[in-house]
Amino acid sequence: SLSRTIDISFVDSAARRPVSFRDPYTFIVGTIGEEGGLFVSDLVEDVEDDIDLDGLDGLNGMSEATKAVVRRSERRKKGMASERATGSCIYFHRFDTMGNMQDKDWTLSLPEGERAVGCASGEGWNAVVTSRRFLRLYSTSGMQGPIIWMKGDAVTVVGRGRFLAVIYHECNPLADGTQRLAYSLYDGMTGKKLASESVSAISKASSLTWAGFDENLSLFVMDEDGMLSMLVASKLDHSSSSAYSHSWVPTLDTMGLKKSREDSFWPICIQRGKLQCVPLKGIKHPDAVRRQLPTHLSLRMPLARGSGGKSIAMDEVSVRGNLALRNKQFVNDFIIETEGGLNAAADTCDHLENEYENMCMQVDKVTLKLIFTLLQEGQIERSFDLCQRLHLEASLNVAVKAAERCNQVKLSDEIHDLKMSRFPEDDVEEEDDHFDEDEQSIKSDDGGRTEESRMNMNARRVSPPSLGYKRKEREMGQEEEDDYSDEDESIIEEEQPQPTPKVRRKLNPFAKLRKESPDKAMDSPAVKAPKLSRMSTFSAQSRKKIKSSKTFL
Repeated sequence: SLSRTIDISFVDSAARRPVSFRDPYTFIVGTIGEEGGLFVSDLVEDVEDDIDLDGLDGLNGMSEATKAVVRRSERRKKGMASERATGSCIYFHRFDTMGNMQDKDWTLSLPEGERAVGCASGEGWNAVVTSRRFLRLYSTSGMQGPIIWMKGDAVTVVGRGRFLAVIYHECNPLADGTQRLAYSLYDGMTGKKLASESVSAISKASSLTWAGFDENLSLFVMDEDGMLSMLVASKLDHSSSSAYSHSWVPTLDTMGLKKSREDSFWPICIQRGKLQCVPLKGIKHPDAVRRQLPTHLSLRMPLARGSGGKSIAMDEVSVRGNLALRNKQFVNDFIIETEGGLNAAADTCDHLENEYENMCMQVDKVTLKLIFTLLQEGQIERSFDLCQRLHLEASLNVAVKAAERCNQVKLSDEIHDLKMSRFPEDDVEEEDDHFDEDEQSIKSDDGGRTEESRMNMNARRVSPPSLGYKRKEREMGQEEEDDYSDEDESIIEEEQPQPTPKVRRKLNPFAKLRKESPDKAMDSPAVKAPKLSRMSTFSAQSRKKIKSSKTFL
């Protein structure tokens, strides 16, 4: 018999060394996960040397499955039942272990007649789907987990991280050959179902060819027409972390990238917004003996084209980035929920929050560039619509300044109102506390106040809608200046830093001499006392004339 070996090589050979081991079970399906490789074999046939059933071969109309059942029944009658299980064999090859290296791998056998049709591996879990429509879960160490019934025959199973996706037949295909498939998204560690809906991302008269997760744990599928689609999560209730709905969105149409009808692309994975694939010419599968050179195709949603030019490309990146942020929020909520909900580690929450803010910053940069382009073109309504895609408060502030520079006062006011609705300031809470004290003082008065005076007092809390935000800030600044008392001014003067004495610079003996023009002595003119007019009655001469002109009677 021919000896078969399985070789596993990694792109980063410095991090992991190549792995090679013997294949004694003739594996038919395999997958590589974060912690090891999972492989399954076909059904193990019974040993039939001691059984004379040659008469069955001459019977017409009897299938091989029926013959196998008859052989097993005859074996039981003769007491020759095999002690080993005749189902598929599951073998897991672990990369690293804390214990003995000889005990790191494990092997299991399925019950008699149960055939494995697919397998997947992730962080801390392994999964196998069988011909009996079972989803079997195992831990990395080989401990058996829950067994879950599927709604239909399995098509494929994929996983990454803690997410496990099973795609199965929902019903019979349509008359034109379109496959009717559905998916179920599970937690690979516990078997909890997270989502389950139809796979609507299949073109007419087409079927599924590939499925997988990217590095951000977003599920992608591709059909025979070369349409790549992504599963997008949308939050329904902001108060609940588990209320999400899912929908399929096309992210890349490879039909326009083909040079001929016979060309196709063999998907490998999706990394950093690009599809890594092997281009094929006239064949359906790449050559397994030769190492193929992959190519990278950037994701690009099939948006409608207009006269925008470069703005269309930025608009596509902005839309796709916002969809990726939705999935990121879904993944973050799932991680926090699995690690204890509100009691999750503070370091984990801070790390996820910082990672999410960095993604928001990158997406907002693209959106702001598109806003600047539209403002220069004079498209005000589209600019305001794009402002609603912004996520950070700083991004909205930049949009306000951009509208001011373009002399779009009304647009800047609308963006400012949008910012205030999303990020209310803390000053509003202080004003509310101030008005609450006023209401308490009103209730404590003996005479009380009329309803009209109360309405006037409450009206101070809301500014007229016709006023711009600049006027609001000026009025708030004036009110704050009026509230300062003499004591506050004295405290502010005391807190002001005193002027530091000038420090004489050290002279460098090797520096070149600086020649400066001599200082000119500026003699300030002496300040003279103002002279009185001669006609003035206050001068000394006028008083002397008055005395000499007087006559005494």
